[in-house]
Amino acid sequence: MHKPTKISAAILALVAAGWLAVVPGIVGMRAEEEMKKIAQNSSEQGSLPIKTELISFQRGWFSSEAKTDYVVMLGTIPMHFMVEHHINQIAIPFYRWAKISHTINVVSDDGKESTLPFNVIASSDRLFFGGYSTLISAPTIHWENADGIGVMGSNLSLKLVGSIDHPIDYEASIPSLSVTTASDMFKFNLTNLSTSGHNSADQSPTARWEQHAHFALEAIDASQNGADVFSMHNIDLNADLNDNDKTIDVIYKTKIASTSIGNPKQATAGAPAFAAQDIKVDFSYVNLNKEALLNLKKAIQELNKESLRNAGNADAANSAAQAALDPLQNQQQQLAQANQLLQKSGDLIRSSPSIRLDQFSMKTAEGNISGKAEFNVDGKNFNAQEISITNIGDLLKSRISAKASLNVGRNVFIQGFEDKAGDLNQQRQMKEGMLKAWVQQGYVKDNGTDLSLESTYSAQGLMVNGKQIM
Repeated sequence: MHKPTKISAAILALVAAGWLAVVPGIVGMRAEEEMKKIAQNSSEQGSLPIKTELISFQRGWFSSEAKTDYVVMLGTIPMHFMVEHHINQIAIPFYRWAKISHTINVVSDDGKESTLPFNVIASSDRLFFGGYSTLISAPTIHWENADGIGVMGSNLSLKLVGSIDHPIDYEASIPSLSVTTASDMFKFNLTNLSTSGHNSADQSPTARWEQHAHFALEAIDASQNGADVFSMHNIDLNADLNDNDKTIDVIYKTKIASTSIGNPKQATAGAPAFAAQDIKVDFSYVNLNKEALLNLKKAIQELNKESLRNAGNADAANSAAQAALDPLQNQQQQLAQANQLLQKSGDLIRSSPSIRLDQFSMKTAEGNISGKAEFNVDGKNFNAQEISITNIGDLLKSRISAKASLNVGRNVFIQGFEDKAGDLNQQRQMKEGMLKAWVQQGYVKDNGTDLSLESTYSAQGLMVNGKQIM
C-alpha cells in the first residue's frame, strides 16, 4: 500500500472513530431536548384533554431509555398510559438517530403498569429536515370482556409524518374490525377503512392554514340476531379548508354507493325497509374567524387542564364526585364553563358564519330525494361580551336566518318504509290521507310525481311554501 493511501485510510479511520465516539452522545442530548418539547407542546397546544409528561430520560452513549406519562380524559374518566422509549443513537449519516421503539402500557388506579390486551408495534424514525415518521400497528386484535362484548380486527396501522410546529401528514388503515355482544346478539362489521391527509399547525391567525383529508370505507354493516339492521357500501369523503386571510371555510363532500336501513320486524328476508343508491352529501362551514377559533381552542385547553388537574388530585376527585351527586352544583359549574366558551368565541358570530348543506341527494327504487339548506348568523355590531348561555337565544333571535328546500319522489313517501308483512294497501291509503291534509294546509306541494317544500326562517318567523307558520 502506498503511503498516501495509508494516510487516507488512517484519516478515514479517525473520522469514523470520532463519529462513533462523539456524535451518539450529541444525538442523545438532542433526543432528550426534543422529547421534552414534544411532551410540553402536546399538553399545551392540543385541543384534546391530554396531559403528557416526560418523567425520565436515562441517557447512554449509543442508546437511551425514556418514559412518557399520558393521561387522557374520556368524559370524566381518566385513561392512564405509560410509554417506554428505546432510542437508538447509532449516528447513521443523514439521520440524527435511526429509530425510537415505543412500548405502550396501561396504568391502573393503584399505579401498576400492565401491557395492552393486544400487541401494538410502534416506532419513530427521525427525519433529516426535522420531525418524525411514526408508525403504529396492531397485527391482530382479539379482545373480550366479562360481559361478552368482543372486538376483533387485523392489520390496523397509523402513520404520522411531521412535527408539532409543521404540517402533519397522516395515513391510517383498518382492513377489518368487528364488534360483537354476548352470543352475537348484535354484530358490527367494518371493512377496508382508509384515511389520509395533512393538517398545518393553526397557532397564529395571520399564518396560512391548510387542511385536506380523504376517508374511504368499503363497507359497514350491523346485524341483530342474524338479521341485517343497517349497511352502507363504498363511502368516499373529502374534507378541505379554504383560507380567506382572516376567516376560513371548511368543505366536506361525501359520496356513498348504497345503503340500506331495516328493522327485522318491518322487513322480510331480502327486502330491507329502506334502500338507496348514489347518495351525495356536501356541507360546509363558511366564514369562521381564525382568531376566534384560536380563542375558543385556548379556552377548551384551559378547561382540559382543569379536568386533568382534578383527575390527578384525590381531594378534587372526591369533590367532583360530590358535585355529581349535587345536581345544582354540577349545573352551575357547567353553566360557568359554557359562558366562558361562549364569550371566548364571540368573534365567530361577528364574522357572520354560515352552516350550509350544499347538496343532499339519493336515488331509490321508488324515486329520488334531494335538498339543500343553510343557516346564517348576522354578526354586524355584535357585542360578544354580552353573551351568556341564558340570553343567547334573545341576542341571536333577530340575527339568525335560514332556508331549506326538499324534493321527494311521491312514491318514496307512499311506498317507502313499509311493513312488508302487513297490509300494504292499508298503509298506503293512510299515507295518502296524511299527504292530502298536508297539501290542503299548504305545507307540501304535490304535482303528482314529486312532493316539494321550501321553508325560510328570519326575525319575522317561519314560512313554509310561502305560508306563515310561526
